[in-house]
Amino acid sequence: MTARSILSGQWGQSITSIHPRTLVSCAVGVAIISYVIGVVIYRLYFHPLAKFPGPFFAKITNIYDFLQALSEHRAENFLALHDKYGTGCQKATAADLLSDLH
Repeated sequence: MTARSILSGQWGQSITSIHPRTLVSCAVGVAIISYVIGVVIYRLYFHPLAKFPGPFFAKITNIYDFLQALSEHRAENFLALHDKYGTGCQKATAADLLSDLH
């Protein structure tokens, strides 16, 4: 396989004939995906609250906390988190629950 056949691809379209908007769209997509992956890795391993136990989705996104706010049983759910994870429990990406209710 030659370099020319690699650049022209299987469909005969060379890389230089791709529309610039398509290349920009791909670059923006890659940048967004890279950012999201970077934020998830930071929140799971390097964030100051990463050492606190808690639900996985509560560590990487605030959607868990938002859904708990919509729930009619928010207090019972937080008590269940304390029963499962102990008195120091992470319930959102920027907050943790510290309680000695038991």
